[in-house]
Amino acid sequence: MALISTATYYRMSHVTGPGCVLVSLKFGATPKTGPWITIRAAREAVIDPNMDVDVYVAEVIAGVADANIELGTAIEIEEIEIVPDDFPTFGQVRHCAKKLTIHYKESTEQVEDGKASPAIS
Repeated sequence: MALISTATYYRMSHVTGPGCVLVSLKFGATPKTGPWITIRAAREAVIDPNMDVDVYVAEVIAGVADANIELGTAIEIEEIEIVPDDFPTFGQVRHCAKKLTIHYKESTEQVEDGKASPAIS
């Protein structure tokens, strides 16, 4: 017997003059040690992120917490996917994480209602 699983990432790019980031989140139960961190890189590429990964993760957690307060929910992050060549500015990742969490909540509600998922603005 084979077990097949499907993982869904919610992604949002955000580009400003000095900053560029693609935030990718997988929502689900947060592992005891914190969300999994996956670095997206080409095969055999040197992985040296342009950003402080701890700050990036803290901003994701803060953005999800902001959305949870606004929505009255307890949505958790299972995994964070990072593009090492991104160069986010302060607050950019937090903004994206909040938007993605709100979209996740809205899309899961609409799937339950049988409606299509809205686009992120």
